[in-house]
Amino acid sequence: MKTNVSRRVHRIMDIAQRMAEKIPGWEARARIEEIRLHFDGYAEPGYSDPESGIIATGNWNDITKYDQVHGRKVISNLPSRLFDLFEKLGVEGEWSDEWSECSQCNKLVRTSPDSYPWQQSFICDDNGLTCHECISEGDPEEYLASLEGEDRKCNTISSIDPGEYGYVKLEEYESGFHPGQTDDPRKVAKELRAKGITRFLFNLDDVGQFDSRWSCWVKVETEEECDDDSN
Repeated sequence: MKTNVSRRVHRIMDIAQRMAEKIPGWEARARIEEIRLHFDGYAEPGYSDPESGIIATGNWNDITKYDQVHGRKVISNLPSRLFDLFEKLGVEGEWSDEWSECSQCNKLVRTSPDSYPWQQSFICDDNGLTCHECISEGDPEEYLASLEGEDRKCNTISSIDPGEYGYVKLEEYESGFHPGQTDDPRKVAKELRAKGITRFLFNLDDVGQFDSRWSCWVKVETEEECDDDSN
């Protein structure tokens, strides 16, 4: 079934490209060329892969043009028609400016919020974008170590618990617009450094519309780590 759907989707894309070439201007052609088909599924928490096994990303808005006499006029509804057709085939449609591929597994991750509680489930570094699944399957300790001593970064990946990797929760904090929610990670970090504590990191525990809850964790060094530091 997936093979048949894939063939139909590719055939539809070929037809859409030919139709776009007949539409005056460059917008229609560019919009269709922007559409990407993804076959590796989601790596975003809370999302399930479609039965078709295909996710399409693009800009599905109708192509419009402003006219001083008639106002905004639809030049082509090809993108939205394509979206509706994909939906009937069981292809999941997403907006290209809200999603990106993991550079390791090619699964899709959301890069912009869809709700107040949303938390980033990926990291971006010199190696590109890496999803939480690849981080968890790789070296979570290295990832957590990269957050140590940082007061402008924190762990946002809920599946990675610092307590499982030798960190101890120091305290919980709140920041926001409600009375008493005045905690500042920069101030906490400054106080810890003044005490000679550098192996600490922050963890984002919860996000609301007007506030956030986070915690500070300190690395408890083992005897082996202390021996390594002394050599």
